[in-house]
Amino acid sequence: MRDHLMEIYQSALRAVQPQALLPAWVEREGEHIRLGDQSFLRSSIRHLYVVAVGKAAAAMADTLEQVLGDAISEGLVVTKEGYGLELQYMRCLEAAHPVPDHRSLEAAYALENLLRHTSDKDLVLVLLSGGASSLVADLVPGVQLDAVMALFRNLLRSGADIREMNTVRKHFSRLKGGQFTRMVYPAQVICLAISDVIGDSVDVIGSGPTVPDPTTYGDAYMILERYGLLETLDEGLAGWLEKGRHGEVPETPKPGDPVFERSHFYLVGHNRLALQSAAETAGELGYTVIMDSTPMQGETRDQAYRLAQQLAGYTGPRPACVLMGGETTVTVRGEGKGGRNQEFALAMLEYWIEHGYDSASLPEVLCAATDGTDGPTDAAGAFVDSALYEWCRQNSIHPGAYLAHNDSYSFFEKSGAHFFTGPTHTNVMDLVISILP
Repeated sequence: MRDHLMEIYQSALRAVQPQALLPAWVEREGEHIRLGDQSFLRSSIRHLYVVAVGKAAAAMADTLEQVLGDAISEGLVVTKEGYGLELQYMRCLEAAHPVPDHRSLEAAYALENLLRHTSDKDLVLVLLSGGASSLVADLVPGVQLDAVMALFRNLLRSGADIREMNTVRKHFSRLKGGQFTRMVYPAQVICLAISDVIGDSVDVIGSGPTVPDPTTYGDAYMILERYGLLETLDEGLAGWLEKGRHGEVPETPKPGDPVFERSHFYLVGHNRLALQSAAETAGELGYTVIMDSTPMQGETRDQAYRLAQQLAGYTGPRPACVLMGGETTVTVRGEGKGGRNQEFALAMLEYWIEHGYDSASLPEVLCAATDGTDGPTDAAGAFVDSALYEWCRQNSIHPGAYLAHNDSYSFFEKSGAHFFTGPTHTNVMDLVISILP
């Protein structure tokens, strides 16, 4: 069954690879270029700049080069460490994720320098994917990089969801939340995006650099207050936030702002495409497919316990494959190592053991990130099954002890149930694939 889990996962990934997605949105025939539903003559564009940011950025840029070739004037690609590729027409940089570092700051400077002199004769094509918020991290006046790094770390540990985190991030940036489009105006902007957020909200993907931002400094303040993070802000961050709340610095551009008159956004990939492909493959393998249309979201352990109970009580036709996608959140209280997929898998195992289920009736489950890295670890996720259940019982190992310290990585390292993929060059949140024999 583990082979089938991996086959279904790989099928899901293939459906959301840039080389599978972009050809439907980008086309060149002679001097004619089509981007989304916009058509251009190459001779009408002074410069065609490309900016690609995110975990899928290098693969998106590579696919774009194969289509547009020398129509690209210049480009900058910023992706996660280990995800870079050799490109012909664009410069590729690697930076840190999920917490920015000096390379993230250098990438922001490089981006600003590239687009410093754009005009209404220029076209800026943005290739956006998950991870962009930390990979390009600029500084507002009076704020140092160390303070921004601490803010990102605290947000990640707080239990805030991606919408809340990006609302805060937008208001400590000169590029996020539509400010990129404001910076390059009056150049035309086209964004092709792969979504890694629940609901595919365009202002949340990559912190929405090219689209209007409906959130405010007041919203950012309330989120920081909700999670007890106001007191963690250093003097520079706190001062900037207060200036924003009192109108002393400009808000992010809102819907209706004229800077968006020449800006277009296209969603080219998302979690549903991955799930649809996974369902087709599972069906071909002979499974009855049950796909949960409600995205996974909320506290990781709560969602894991819910699914563990659902699977243990399954009475439908077998063999069956239950598919779920989405992104949960972990409120970090311990000092261990892990990610939300490993924590999800471990919480399912804990539930079954604590409730004394018969191991023979348990499913085999793969919980995995589609980007190949689960949190700040080198694992994509983990497997749980009846064999792991028995291993815990025979060795008197209690998953709850590891969960208490948010140390799922150590548990799966010891048990040998990690799932590794290496860089996948895409990012559409997470998948949970369960097989009931």
